[in-house]
Amino acid sequence: MRTITVIIGIVIVLVMTGICLSQEGEERVTSLFVLRNDWVSPKEGKSSVTQLNSGYWHFKSFGGGIDVKSNLQANFLEAQPYLTINSGPWYLLGGFSTNSAGADYIQTGLWYIKSFSKLTVIADLRNYWAVSEKANGYTDNLLEVTYPLTEKFFTGFDFRFDHWWKGKSHDWYLAGPLIGYNLTKSTSIFLRVSREWDVLDSRTSRADRIRIGLKLCF
Repeated sequence: MRTITVIIGIVIVLVMTGICLSQEGEERVTSLFVLRNDWVSPKEGKSSVTQLNSGYWHFKSFGGGIDVKSNLQANFLEAQPYLTINSGPWYLLGGFSTNSAGADYIQTGLWYIKSFSKLTVIADLRNYWAVSEKANGYTDNLLEVTYPLTEKFFTGFDFRFDHWWKGKSHDWYLAGPLIGYNLTKSTSIFLRVSREWDVLDSRTSRADRIRIGLKLCF
C-alpha cells in the first residue's frame, strides 16, 4: 500500500507540472475522467461489485494517467499509473502497476484512437511484465467501437482479451454492447451488458457483467 501511495503522488506531480507548462505556453491541458461500477454475476459463486476509476491528462503530444481498480468485498486495490506520447492516432504507453496482493508489474502498451466518419475506434493493447514473485505477466487488450445514434444517444460494442504467460493455459474474454447518453458536451453516462469467459486449461467458467459508467472530458 505504501508503493501505491507513492506512485499516486508521482502522477499528481506530473499532472501539476503539465498544468504549469500549459499556463506558461498558453496551451490547454485536456482532462478525461471515467468512473465505472461493475456488477459481476458468475454462473457459479457469489456476485461482487468492482470499481474502475481512470484519470488522464494530455498536453501537446504528451499525456499521463492512472487507473485505480478496487473490490471492497475482496479487500483488493490496484493502481496503474502511466505516461503516453503520441503521433496522430497512435499512442505509446509506459508505466507501472501494483496491487494489495503484492503483485508488481511494468506495463507497456499501444493505443489507437481514430474516427472514421461517425464511427470511433479505440484499441488499447497492453502487456504487464512481472517484476515481483507474486506476479504473473499477462496481456490485456480492449477494442471498443462506438457510433452516435442522435446528438444525445450513442451505442457501441466492447471486446476484451487477456492472456497469462506462465503456468496453466489461462485466457479471459469479454464481449458486449453498450448504450450511452450525452448529458452535456463534456459529460456522458453509459450502460454496458456483457458476458465473460474465463478459460483455465480445459475448464471454462462464465459470468455476466453489468457496467454503469460516467465520463467527463474537458
